[in-house]
Amino acid sequence: MYNFVKSSLGWFHLVILSLGIVIIILYSFKPIESNQVFCFEDVSVIPMTANTILKNQTVIATNGKITFIGEASKATIPANAIKINAKGKFLIPGFIDCYAHIHEKNPPLFIANGITTVRNAPGQPFQHGVKYLSDNGKIFAPRIYSAGVPVSGQIASYHTQGIIANVEEARFAVRETKRMGYDAVFVYVTISQETYTAVLDEAEKLNINVEGHLPYLVKFKDYATGAQRSFDNLVGFMNLQTGETYPKERLVEMAKDFKASNKYIIPTLTIHKARALSGKDDSLRQTANMKYVPPRQRAYWHLSSPNYKYIGAPLLVKTFYEQGLKLLLGSDAGFHFVIPGFSYHDEMQNFSELGIPNYDILKAGTIDAAAYLGWQEKIGTIEVNKEADMVLLDANPLEYISNTRRIAGVMLKGKWYPKTELDKKLSVVEAELKQMSGNTDRLKSFKNPSVSYKPIALYNIYYKDVLCGNEIIYSNSNGERTKIISHNSIDPPAQRNTTTEWIIKNGAPESVWVKRSSVEGVSAMKLRKSGNYFSVKGSLPFLGKVNFADSSHTQTLLAGPNTSINIDMDIVGNFYVLLKKFTPLELDQSDSVMVKKVELNPEEWGKNAVIGNMKYKIKRLSDENHMKIYEVIQPGFNGVDDFSFKAIIKSNTAGLIEEVEFNDDVIAKRMRK
Repeated sequence: MYNFVKSSLGWFHLVILSLGIVIIILYSFKPIESNQVFCFEDVSVIPMTANTILKNQTVIATNGKITFIGEASKATIPANAIKINAKGKFLIPGFIDCYAHIHEKNPPLFIANGITTVRNAPGQPFQHGVKYLSDNGKIFAPRIYSAGVPVSGQIASYHTQGIIANVEEARFAVRETKRMGYDAVFVYVTISQETYTAVLDEAEKLNINVEGHLPYLVKFKDYATGAQRSFDNLVGFMNLQTGETYPKERLVEMAKDFKASNKYIIPTLTIHKARALSGKDDSLRQTANMKYVPPRQRAYWHLSSPNYKYIGAPLLVKTFYEQGLKLLLGSDAGFHFVIPGFSYHDEMQNFSELGIPNYDILKAGTIDAAAYLGWQEKIGTIEVNKEADMVLLDANPLEYISNTRRIAGVMLKGKWYPKTELDKKLSVVEAELKQMSGNTDRLKSFKNPSVSYKPIALYNIYYKDVLCGNEIIYSNSNGERTKIISHNSIDPPAQRNTTTEWIIKNGAPESVWVKRSSVEGVSAMKLRKSGNYFSVKGSLPFLGKVNFADSSHTQTLLAGPNTSINIDMDIVGNFYVLLKKFTPLELDQSDSVMVKKVELNPEEWGKNAVIGNMKYKIKRLSDENHMKIYEVIQPGFNGVDDFSFKAIIKSNTAGLIEEVEFNDDVIAKRMRK
């Protein structure tokens, strides 16, 4: 065969033939490009440019853009177009959820419910990471508008709220929000008057939007007529214990001022309805769509307003609508018992129950929302040259708003996903989340340390009896130095894989090295202590490089980070380091030590995003079942005097930690071989 080809075609032709075969093979495996041409045939279009329906239309999307809308006789349909029979169906712009909380597992839930754009507010870096993955086509996700980390005028007692103590820090927070690529500054309900004024001023200089909660500590005229564009979630308008709001007469007065300064209201009535179900957590966890919620998030969700009534929220929204204020649809998806995607249609129904016409409801979720985001030139209506984000419905939503649930398919960024494919993607999410409950290979992605390190303990980590993480501890002793390595993995949302290494000399760490991988990228930090000084060097996603030194107390202990969001327990390795220092404690003896902790929490600002200044108080309790029992308290966590973390540590006679119970809800248990 070789001789025949050689003699008949010659070497040149043989090379050409070979290249042709290769090209054919490669082409046959070429993935489908996202810039295909799609043609909706005989469809009723609700363009949202006016309260109208365009019947018997042909709509063509090419390279992600809408390129034709009109009668079939006037359409030039490319031969390669994928035709979609839309007879009897209704095409509407993709829905926009203007207040939601994304994470790495819930984007498909939004798209399957027709939501092609999500405003994530307020934000955290791991959510900002999801946005970047979506923007770059790395994941199946809607368009994401990313509001920044909340800026508050009060010191926070948890790691998801920036600590702003003065005007300088407020301005710094605005600059950091802009630098890290967020779309807007988000102000928290408790922001103070002086920091609020500074935020607005700095944001104006940097040309970045200010959005967020109603700042009730600020003078009314300052937020009513100032540059803050929206008041979200009704926080600040409501008594969150009773559900009451201002008298209607006062609401009318407020509405006039808000309207004059072009304010938007994003009420998220769905969460206010949920609050009125406080005490029914167990039954809410049994609802069908809870299968799309990660196990540890499902366990974490709770409602704690037993006297809350759904009275003030509907009064406020109806009054504002009657006064002509711009209302937007936001679901608060991802908050307690608000299922992403599905809850958006609940919010539409909530608006409908107040007597708001269906067209105005749809407008609040399409063109008005697009205008609020500043994206009205590309999304929000079905018009030629707009982005091809559209939802095909089996029935007319102008007739019944519940018809928005009857989704035949979704076009996102010019790519078509029929309902069958959307259902498959939901099934994948369900299967992945179900598998988490019995996950046994969380640590497989970690690289094992060298053979000089001996594994000494493996732990299951539970939140309220839900297995959500693992940690393995290794040790290597060499003369006066001991090295301890921890591999810790926590499930989504915000899945984090953390490696921490301590070098311990004379019972106290002289350095801590941490590497953490999560959806926003890789964080790496080294903390070293020398005499009365410590240094920090490394980098965090979005925050960037870190390199600074500071003074330290002589007895300061160096510690690694907490586990993850909503599981603020120290990694178990920290407790091994702590017990090494306090092993000589006798019964009922107590002691304390200052601590420098590697935080890796860029949801805070400046050095607070990297280093936590803490104190451990440790007390030896009575032995129990041949185990030493220690109580460890972190008082004044994040500077809040009346807030503390408490851990109960059980250590066996060999010095192995058998169990850590943290704040009653989180438990790490050593696994037996």
